[in-house]
Amino acid sequence: MGNKKNSYSFRSSCGGGSGRGRAFIPCNVTNPLVDDEATLILWYRVDLPNPIYTLDVRNSAIKNARHFPSDEMEGRAKFNLTVHPPLLVLSDVTLEDEADYKCRVDLRGGQDAHPSSRLRVIGEKVVGTCLMGILLWP
Repeated sequence: MGNKKNSYSFRSSCGGGSGRGRAFIPCNVTNPLVDDEATLILWYRVDLPNPIYTLDVRNSAIKNARHFPSDEMEGRAKFNLTVHPPLLVLSDVTLEDEADYKCRVDLRGGQDAHPSSRLRVIGEKVVGTCLMGILLWP
């Protein structure tokens, strides 16, 4: 799929709220995920060697997949499969979360790599538009 990189700017969560906000990073799959396609979905922060989030779909339907955030993301990361494209949701976002992220989807027929996304943490106000609870970036 090439080396295209999408850039996403984050300032706050949709709908306001107090404290630190949330960031929504898409896994740019071309079609909604179905039970017989994906076996494993791995999220990477590209400056770290191990996945920050793993979704294990082996031996289960995708709605019953097992979610495994890494130790450093425990309690802060969730993978939302109910929207298209699916989103990695990071809560309590800080400047240290600014990085390049990518998801890798292992399909029954082989890997499906996706371009990385850059998360830029800028400040406290929303950049972009809120639509149905999802922050859309320019």
